[in-house]
Amino acid sequence: MKRITLFAISFGVILISSVASLLQTAFASPAWPILITEIGAFEPSNLEWIEIYNSGEEPIIIEDLILFENDTNHITTAIGDNILGPAQYGLIVNKYDDFSSKYEFEGQIWDSTWSSLNQDGESLSLILNEATVETIDYPAIEEPKSLERVFNGLEYTDSWKPSLEQHSAGAVNQTELAEPIEHINSTTCDIEPETLIE
Repeated sequence: MKRITLFAISFGVILISSVASLLQTAFASPAWPILITEIGAFEPSNLEWIEIYNSGEEPIIIEDLILFENDTNHITTAIGDNILGPAQYGLIVNKYDDFSSKYEFEGQIWDSTWSSLNQDGESLSLILNEATVETIDYPAIEEPKSLERVFNGLEYTDSWKPSLEQHSAGAVNQTELAEPIEHINSTTCDIEPETLIE
């Protein structure tokens, strides 16, 4: 009788654990295919920008996007619509009015405000719907150029390098020949060039 009872209890515990695991998987937050792909910390602070990229196959409606930087949540506001299409780039900019007076960018922009990106390197996170969807730790920026996530011809890798030019905002990163200086978690994606800052 004791063996039957112990068996029933053990079976019940296993069953409950399995159901809980299935429910957790079923209701888990979906993975967001958003990458930080370039950092424009070389700019004067009021013109700084961060490039993001949709590595998925469907358009993403990006509402309530928060940039977490320097232990602070920076709220963003979409300029125009808030949709980032598949294989498209967008920019989070510091002080849109100042940025747009210098640059013309035809892609999606999110306006925000922060003091200054740290040229000695720091952690950046993107938060959507109260969930962190991307976190990077970028290294020190030693040249007046952007820092680009390396594109190897097929996908973005887990390395960062200085831009071969000043920047490639809005287009595939041109950093295959530069020496990598930092690593983050890699994410595979397909790329098509988009609009450049001119």
